[in-house]
Amino acid sequence: MNILKLIEVATVVFSILTIALIIMNQPQSGDNFGSSDSFTTTRRGMEKNVHNFTVISSVVLLLLVLTSQILK
Repeated sequence: MNILKLIEVATVVFSILTIALIIMNQPQSGDNFGSSDSFTTTRRGMEKNVHNFTVISSVVLLLLVLTSQILK
């Protein structure tokens, strides 16, 4: 398998993973888009892990896209 094709497949997989993680990161309360009476809490447990995986997935996706553009 060609390296560019492998990078393209990995890009698709990581883009779907990143989208899923971003959706999972949304607050579960009724007020959306950060209303003025919202407050921030400390991320703990699974919520912190999902946030960290989202950041890592986004960075990997960025690196994959940049690599594919450089190799073309």
